[in-house]
Amino acid sequence: MEYKIIGSRERKLRDESGESRRFIVRRLRCTRCEKIHHELPDLMVPYKRYGADVIEKATLPTTHLTVAADESTLYRWRSWFF
Repeated sequence: MEYKIIGSRERKLRDESGESRRFIVRRLRCTRCEKIHHELPDLMVPYKRYGADVIEKATLPTTHLTVAADESTLYRWRSWFF
């Protein structure tokens, strides 16, 4: 497949303490199907506001969590992960 760069967009990502970081993500259009895709780095999970490392730490069975997220969010992450 071949992609054509059509622009970029801003994407915010929250870290463990709840602070936001801003990233610029490239937008790509597939020359075959004409759909738009976003080029995400490994530290981002599609459709999630928190980083991949934060979600991974929250899904591990530990007693002490330092993630700044609601209990309902942690529950959804765990059920999504398993």
